[in-house]
Amino acid sequence: MLIPTMMKKIDIEEAVKHEAAGTKDDYLPLLSQNISIVEVGAYSQIFDQFIDFLGIRTLVITDLDATKEVVNDKGKRVRCSCPVAEGESYSNEAISHFFNRPLRKIDILIFIDCFVPRNDVYSSVIAV
Repeated sequence: MLIPTMMKKIDIEEAVKHEAAGTKDDYLPLLSQNISIVEVGAYSQIFDQFIDFLGIRTLVITDLDATKEVVNDKGKRVRCSCPVAEGESYSNEAISHFFNRPLRKIDILIFIDCFVPRNDVYSSVIAV
């Protein structure tokens, strides 16, 4: 529901920017392009070979599924879910697949920087 609205906003902003600068926009507006939105839930990685076969540009939007190591009641170290700001690692298989390796802690910090706490709720902030 938000994607078409965001695309329209970008198209309008680009038109205004080019008009003010007196330049021509050589790109097709986003709303005039064939863009498909497919909600797949978990396991977006199963579409990787199909996307590669089609040769199309793809944007996968996913959550981080932050985890941290804790000691359980039996004294065993286990990983459990936690707020992103407390995360030491992640459990999202799509991230593992598309990065083709487990992320290091430094990579996790980069993801954490993209999350802003707001009333004890973490919201993702995407800058393009």
